[in-house]
Amino acid sequence: MIADDRFEQVESTRIPGKSRTYGLVDFDRRQFVNLTVVGPTVENEEEDDDVEVPLTPPAVLTYGESLFTQVCDGLGPDPCAITVNPDSGQVLSKSVGPSVCRLGACWPQYPTPDELGLPARIMTVKRSDLLELERLGPSMDLVSFKTELGRVERAVFRYFFARQDVHRHLKEQQALIHIGHHPNLIEYRRAVLDDSGQVVVGFLSRYIPGANVLGSLSGPFRLAHLEQLLQVVDDINLKFGLAHGDIGPDHILIDEPTDTLKLTDMGLCRLRTTARVLADIHMTVSTVYQFLTGESDFFGHGGIWEETSALLQYLETLTEWKPDPKLQLDHDIRTYRSRLLRWAANRLA
Repeated sequence: MIADDRFEQVESTRIPGKSRTYGLVDFDRRQFVNLTVVGPTVENEEEDDDVEVPLTPPAVLTYGESLFTQVCDGLGPDPCAITVNPDSGQVLSKSVGPSVCRLGACWPQYPTPDELGLPARIMTVKRSDLLELERLGPSMDLVSFKTELGRVERAVFRYFFARQDVHRHLKEQQALIHIGHHPNLIEYRRAVLDDSGQVVVGFLSRYIPGANVLGSLSGPFRLAHLEQLLQVVDDINLKFGLAHGDIGPDHILIDEPTDTLKLTDMGLCRLRTTARVLADIHMTVSTVYQFLTGESDFFGHGGIWEETSALLQYLETLTEWKPDPKLQLDHDIRTYRSRLLRWAANRLA
């Protein structure tokens, strides 16, 4: 079961004085729901209010998502439209089927292998041949399947079922196919086809048991891991002509058995431009700094730097970094700082 990021509110419409309808996605159930709120509380809620709800781990949800958590487990698996009294949490009415849920009628148009640009070297597997073992996160499952030789293997099935995710998932697949094997990127193992074999509904990547996301790393962060991160960003930008677009702690894994860093989530990957490359450099430096020091406001006073000289000037003012006491480093933090800022200066020169 997915605990983090289980729900997503993708739209909200209001009839003043009467009701508000939220379009919601439950990634754990792969379910679309239209939730309509009626009653006097509607007048008092702002369109984009975030509210704290008692989840484990703690999360901040939108108002629509917080109401949905109270009723979602009794809805069944199909797309549906429900009406809820916000004061009591009582479901006043329920209709089932794609025709009653506007989001439920918005299943994506999956690409054919030719539209995806799938080369002949990429092996395929049908979705019906996958056995789900565990739900790892939104649109990401641990599965097993039999190879052509009859061997059972495990892999991560990355897929999309909501129309708003189509572009991101296509970009990730195209980027990984274009790059091919890279020791510091997730491996595109197989394309997953629907049962007709006509369209691509997702792909398999190698499962890394025990891998730690950088944002919650329990083992050491070695200088070699930093070198691997800088190298893979260099390769994406300079060797493959792309920009990652979403470098952050939750998209960096440490494969402990092989002591290898993996950069994941290529869904915002684009062709390289000066601005996009500058953004990748910005995100890399910011991510490493925040991770090493535990501070979260490295570039808090500005967004992506528009001028290279301004970024360099700001980096030079950061004279001393204090390491997060929870981290395990194999060199003094000054060595990490020096290597990171030297890399940034060389890239921005």
